[in-house]
Amino acid sequence: MKKQDESIEVVMMTGYPTIASAVQALKEELRLSLQAADPRRAPSPDVPMMERKFLRGEIHTLRARLGRSDVTS
Repeated sequence: MKKQDESIEVVMMTGYPTIASAVQALKEELRLSLQAADPRRAPSPDVPMMERKFLRGEIHTLRARLGRSDVTS
């Protein structure tokens, strides 16, 4: 958001006690989400089925917008 508009103030709240632990948790969640969204990989039991379905839909939509021929659902 800051890259789009420097005047935007961003406050991020987490349940983690330090910035380092919050960043690590976000990175791990992102890794799991990306892994689950990749249709070539087996679904991770750590990511709920509805989230995987949503992420696959997002990938499908974005690939379609880019005109990619390897669109999968």
